[in-house]
Amino acid sequence: MSTPKKTRLASSVDDDENFVSSFSRSLKKRLSEKDASLSLIQTEKDAAIANLELEFSELKQKLLEKAEPDQNHHLMVKKVPIDFGETKIKELFAPCRVILSCRMVVNFQFQIFFIIFNERESVTVALNNHKEYTLTMDMFWSWSCAKHSVILGY
Repeated sequence: MSTPKKTRLASSVDDDENFVSSFSRSLKKRLSEKDASLSLIQTEKDAAIANLELEFSELKQKLLEKAEPDQNHHLMVKKVPIDFGETKIKELFAPCRVILSCRMVVNFQFQIFFIIFNERESVTVALNNHKEYTLTMDMFWSWSCAKHSVILGY
């Protein structure tokens, strides 16, 4: 006795089941890859924030090690030249994803900094125009870019 041949409808149902099964596996694989990618991005973001916090900690330590009197203040103002390249400073401001301008308050997720400029100019322009930066501390961290000042309060 021979086995009955599948009807056209039964074959179509089997094909549909195979397609759904294949599509489901493909979708699960894509979702898994997306989750892994998002996890990697979060890890890199956390590492970048931790790196910035460490750099600020090191800069603060340098400031505390060196001090000189300021002629304009009765307080001791700590001044130390920092080997902190233009690219590094741009990376520092990158997390806010906005053009920083006069009297903006920026949240870097791990700390809030108050950015104040003497001139109405974006920090990007100020950093592009001036290559030398001096870090000072007198209640605030201050980058002096010639006539431009970026004051970081913490």
